[in-house]
Amino acid sequence: MQAFFSISPALTELLFVALVSILTSGAAILWLLRKPAFPVHSTYSLVHEGDRRPVFLFDQETLTDATPAAHELLRGAPPATTKWQQFAALLSPRFPTLTDDLVDLGSTGEIWIAAIAPDDTGMIHAEWWDGLIRLELTDAESEKSDVTVDNQCLRANEDELDLLRYMSDASPVLAWQFGHDGTLIWANKRYLDVATDQSEEGRKHLWPPENILPELNTKAADGSTHRLCLKSTQPGNAMWFDCHKTTWRGTTVCVATESGAEVNARAALEEFVQTLTKTFAHLSTGLAIFDKSRRLVLFNPALTDLTGLDILFLSQKPELISFLDELREKRMIPEPKNYSQWRDHIQKLEARAIDGTYEETWSLPSGRTYKISGRPHPNGAIAFQFEDITPEVTLTRQFRAELELSQTVIDALPDAMVVFSHTGTLTLSNKAYADLWGYDPGSGLDDLTHTEALSRWVKATRASPIWSGVERSICRIHNREPWSAETRMEDGRHLFTSVTPLTGGATLVHFSTTSTQNREPVWKTTRSAQDA
Repeated sequence: MQAFFSISPALTELLFVALVSILTSGAAILWLLRKPAFPVHSTYSLVHEGDRRPVFLFDQETLTDATPAAHELLRGAPPATTKWQQFAALLSPRFPTLTDDLVDLGSTGEIWIAAIAPDDTGMIHAEWWDGLIRLELTDAESEKSDVTVDNQCLRANEDELDLLRYMSDASPVLAWQFGHDGTLIWANKRYLDVATDQSEEGRKHLWPPENILPELNTKAADGSTHRLCLKSTQPGNAMWFDCHKTTWRGTTVCVATESGAEVNARAALEEFVQTLTKTFAHLSTGLAIFDKSRRLVLFNPALTDLTGLDILFLSQKPELISFLDELREKRMIPEPKNYSQWRDHIQKLEARAIDGTYEETWSLPSGRTYKISGRPHPNGAIAFQFEDITPEVTLTRQFRAELELSQTVIDALPDAMVVFSHTGTLTLSNKAYADLWGYDPGSGLDDLTHTEALSRWVKATRASPIWSGVERSICRIHNREPWSAETRMEDGRHLFTSVTPLTGGATLVHFSTTSTQNREPVWKTTRSAQDA
């Protein structure tokens, strides 16, 4: 029995060597199983799915892995070509220096980036893992707090955020945000669309996009309006914007609305006004147009010539009252009796100009006479026209003086005379005519015709055929010759009548009487009267 269980020394040594080999191999296998085959690229060691923090793993601009919280965060990022651009656009408002801080990560290996806002406790922990970048987003306040967020409140906040994002992207207004160093950190869809259209082919859809309105950087961030032009790559397609610039949490927020329609309308209006100005510049009538606020908006050179107003004063767009006061100072307006009446006159002048019924003749102290008329214009504006009618007034006065002199001369003649126009209307008579026939044709308002005059003559004289001849001579147009005839009036006086054709178809009828009372009635005519 003892010999059955005995082991030789050689066998014992062999078993020992085998046992050592087995233990060594097992240890090697266990060591290999515990160490990853590719420690640098193991996403498990860099990103843990159970971690509630947003953790991103980037290979250049490609997202190789991320935690569920990180994927949820990227859902709210603006659209971009790569995940890295989405990540940068999403976090740039809180971390404006993010892209600059990551430039030296390959040499430093690890950095912490703090949020720019003083009350923001957010941090980004960045690590370099042999070509890969691990980014972990932390928030000290949320980690210290034990408050559990209600799902309903969280869903309401997310819905509101989605609505605000939709409104921002659907809005035709351009909106964007700059960091403290002037780097674009956020922009809405409208801004990105315009920036894409303005960018070169190689820079389209890159983040950050181009600053399409760099002139706004030099403007104060006080919320005031700045009208800027965006030069288009296509000639003649310049875009105009009304821009507002303010500050918020250490950043600059800009909003711009398109104003091209207004700019084009103003340009067309200015061109139209210039055309009118050039047209009115050749008019001898002075023109002054006041807008609905009663400020002078347009005048022509003739206005300065007629009124003597300084062109510098007119170019300052004075109000209507100041304009009229200046005319009064230069004695280019009729002097009122007192100032209160003058103000009342201005109010009536404006009211009548709006109605289109204002028209006056101003006799100035200088002896000149102006005709002033006011007419309404669109949008509540009114226009005044100043016309120098001194030559016409002077000519009219001279003509009236000559008529009065002529009337005085013919009134001084002892014989009665009357003139009929080519239409048979009585146009002129003298005092002797009124005394002879017992009525003055100039005393009435209505025009007298030759028919009415003849009826009076027939009634005041004895029966005679000469009146039919007079009527034919007045109505005849051609073959008119002077003639004369004699008849007797009802009181027995002799009446010598002569008919003389005048230029323009007018006819002169001349009457004279004799003082002989006992003369036998005689009726005789010349040969011309018989021919008539």
